Amino acid sequence: MERQKQPGTVASPEESAGTAGEGHPYGTLFLLLVYLIVVIAIWGTVYLTMLERG
Repeated sequence: MERQKQPGTVASPEESAGTAGEGHPYGTLFLLLVYLIVVIAIWGTVYLTMLERG
């Protein structure tokens, strides 16, 4: 018999995880890595431009 939750109570992370929330957020980590690489590349071009102009 499954335990009934009281109205207004918050589910624990184990209860709310289900099948969709299991594992690591690889998509989010990949997008964060891509964003970091793009930001470093943009600042690298700015730095090289400043070195060229003296």
